Amino acid sequence: MFDFTLNKKDEVLFTNLSSEEESPVRMISSGGTTNVLDPKPMRLLALHVNRDSELICGLREQGPPFPVHDFSVRQIVIFGSNYRRKITLENDTYGRKLFEYPSCIRTDSQNVMYVADIENTQFEGKLLAVDRNWTIEIFIRRASSLDKIKPYSVAVTLKDNIVLLDRLYNTLHVLTQKGVLLCVTVSSRFKYRTGQRNMH
Repeated sequence: MFDFTLNKKDEVLFTNLSSEEESPVRMISSGGTTNVLDPKPMRLLALHVNRDSELICGLREQGPPFPVHDFSVRQIVIFGSNYRRKITLENDTYGRKLFEYPSCIRTDSQNVMYVADIENTQFEGKLLAVDRNWTIEIFIRRASSLDKIKPYSVAVTLKDNIVLLDRLYNTLHVLTQKGVLLCVTVSSRFKYRTGQRNMH
């Protein structure tokens, strides 16, 4: 499985998210393919480039993804356009982990991050919103009475609405930036061609 994103120059940044222990971020441009970032000793979980050309990566330590222990390392790291580390988000002020398995990251026009965070091997999880003051809130549960979701993918529209694909209920949740639920589409006709996502 691969994750990819585009930068402002329409260059493709991608990585192999399979069981490969060493998979750098590569860039395809008119000059060919080059390695731009090596996450070692960490493993990549997600890639995204925001409107400021910052590369945002979900990372974790080597080894089994679950259960998450005190010594587990789960991070979202923001790199500048030169691919140098700028900000690392890992623990709150009390030392608690902010993320368990940040599998998909997207940003809106104000660079608020929306993170699909998986909590267990059944792919249950939550959608988090992370603003530029690094305030984090559980976003989807504020907008929904659902006890559980399986966040598979997130998209942000041009009007900054957030769309979450939930595999548990075959549902698309559409929310505003404030977390107001605009629409829920439930369909048994959704056919996921992605296959079972592997935890790596």
